[in-house]
Amino acid sequence: MRPKIFAEIKKSFKYWKKNKMIALVSIFPPLLISLLFVGAFRTTGIVNIAVVNKDAVSSSLWTEKFLDVMELKTGTIPHFNVILTDEEASGKMFEMHQTFAVLYIQEGFGKSIENGKPIPITVKFTSVHEDISKNVRLGIEARIYDFAKLYGLDSNERPGIIIDKKLENSSLLRSDYMMAGILIWTMVFFGLLIGGALGANEKEGGTDIYIEMAPNGRIISMIGKWVATIAISGLMMVILGACYVIFFGMKIPNLQSISLILLVFLMLSIVFSFPGVLYGMKVGDFRLVPAPMIILSITLWLVSGALNPLEFSAGYSFFKYLPTASGIRIISYSMFDRGGQFITESFIVLVLWIFLVFVIFLLVILVNHRKCKPKLSNQN
Repeated sequence: MRPKIFAEIKKSFKYWKKNKMIALVSIFPPLLISLLFVGAFRTTGIVNIAVVNKDAVSSSLWTEKFLDVMELKTGTIPHFNVILTDEEASGKMFEMHQTFAVLYIQEGFGKSIENGKPIPITVKFTSVHEDISKNVRLGIEARIYDFAKLYGLDSNERPGIIIDKKLENSSLLRSDYMMAGILIWTMVFFGLLIGGALGANEKEGGTDIYIEMAPNGRIISMIGKWVATIAISGLMMVILGACYVIFFGMKIPNLQSISLILLVFLMLSIVFSFPGVLYGMKVGDFRLVPAPMIILSITLWLVSGALNPLEFSAGYSFFKYLPTASGIRIISYSMFDRGGQFITESFIVLVLWIFLVFVIFLLVILVNHRKCKPKLSNQN
């Protein structure tokens, strides 16, 4: 049986090499997803805020430092473009939604910081959209935090915002987090799509009848396509991984991270390539493969913490048992050192999914064996 399985694997590779259009189709969706999600989060998140500065003459040095921090393009989004204006013009901008907030800096603001007795500043936020208003408010609060930290205003010498160093954590860009999730989605998508394509090619080529006639032909074909799907997916992941690094700035910090990524890839490929092959063998037409696989993989990705960590998403207690959720947690730990407390649980979940897939595989073999018995009896 082993030589026949290797022959099936070899045939699958030849099929994939011959049908270059299918390979291109498999690469296009991951790049599009990366462009739409990661690209959008890197190019947006900059909003205009109007600043009415009444402190420009009396104590401008500290006020200028404060405004410089307000325009930082690092840290918490959104980032801000500061538009200096007067009170009347800022009111018109606010009404016409040309600014999401108006920041009023009182006279003596900079001098009060120098004296260690800061006076309050006033901010007027738009209420045009609840989520936008929240993000702008939190963004301005974050800039005030950055200002206090940068210039030592969190100390007893210059009383202001008190920052506990034990609670500090380096910020993680949302686009970087999403890129890690897209890496998991790509693994799942390749398993489903490539498995479906290889599974469907026998009926499309009219060779399925020969497989059915051969002893254990269907099982041998299934195993060969399953293994070939994992191998081809690995090659495709190398290509896409290079694209993610070059075009979307994905960073893999060390060799341990690479090892964990490879292990997660192997586990997810085992889980998802088998149903992909089964589906392809059932429908027998590649045209029926891409759309369902894209919908299924994106749905799993979204409910598993694609946009936000799973702990902050709805339905956390249920969705944490999905293999994609476990994969995202492990990748987040390997790439960003986040969520180490979930690693053991995540690997257990993936192992259980692999076990379930092998149970289904054995059931498929059993059902196929029972179907073959009547044919053998009739031939006798």
